[in-house]
Amino acid sequence: MQKLYVMAGTNGAGKSTFARSFFPQHVTYLNPDLMVKTFLQNKKAKELDAWKDVVKKINAHINGKKTFGFETTLSDKTVIKKMHAAKKNGFEVNLIYISLDNLDLHFKRVDHRVENGGHDIPKDAARTN
Repeated sequence: MQKLYVMAGTNGAGKSTFARSFFPQHVTYLNPDLMVKTFLQNKKAKELDAWKDVVKKINAHINGKKTFGFETTLSDKTVIKKMHAAKKNGFEVNLIYISLDNLDLHFKRVDHRVENGGHDIPKDAARTN
């Protein structure tokens, strides 16, 4: 049976870090943050276009019936719809939620990510996700 792994959590929770050790190399892991960054570097496009490209790749994995995973903050309904679509296509859907003890730890991890060339996130967005 094909499996979908949804790695969810707020910004700075450690989803990408955990995923690197959780997924075997043969399982495709879609990291939307990295995919959007790469998409925007290679094309003169808007972030919405980049996100549409991520959704297209998720759809391709569901339609191709390939085991895969991706990460999300669960900030919109698209992810839930994709989980339902995977389930309808015979996938076992696994939701893994990553969290830290307090919000300050999330902010520190995001600050560290930015210092190392990663993307920033407004503190208000972290509070609501």
